Amino acid sequence: LDEALDRLEEAASYVESRYDFSEAKSCALHYEHLRYRACLLVRSMFLRALEAAESQVQDSLWELSEQSLVDTRIFYTSFQDIAPTFRPLMALMHRRVQSHKQYEASLDELESCFSKARLGLLTDSCEAHFRSLAKASQGNLADTLRQAGSYLLDTASREQHCFEAFFEARQPQQALELLLGELSGIAYKALQPE
Repeated sequence: LDEALDRLEEAASYVESRYDFSEAKSCALHYEHLRYRACLLVRSMFLRALEAAESQVQDSLWELSEQSLVDTRIFYTSFQDIAPTFRPLMALMHRRVQSHKQYEASLDELESCFSKARLGLLTDSCEAHFRSLAKASQGNLADTLRQAGSYLLDTASREQHCFEAFFEARQPQQALELLLGELSGIAYKALQPE
């Protein structure tokens, strides 16, 4: 895919630099369409794998719904299994961000989809855990905040590692910031006095 995209970008660049050709405009549109289709292919493969991993986590949670404690590895194992497959594709998109806006838009969309999927899996579990901390502390605010802070830092760290298993670090990385911000918001809401 990398070589094909290199050739596509070379050809598109050549056509764009020679707009005096009679077919230059239609060729440029064809290359734009091919670029879009390549990004769409990566997106569809990624979303299918993401849905499968998400489904696997939900199935595991459903099977363990009777238990009060759930091993946190359940939330990460299926995602870590598919990360090595998609990390090279995401790195390829990241390397091409500067060459055309389509790559950046696609990468932003993939990061956003990933963060929304992760947030969908974590929200209920995190809310339940924060509420159980508040109940278990029986009014001892210092203990509650210490345990909640520790849990939040651990979860945020795990989420960042999971995100980085798929995507290259770049600035700004709004999807990761949104994910971590939402986790903080869950903690804040769950720890509010009733």
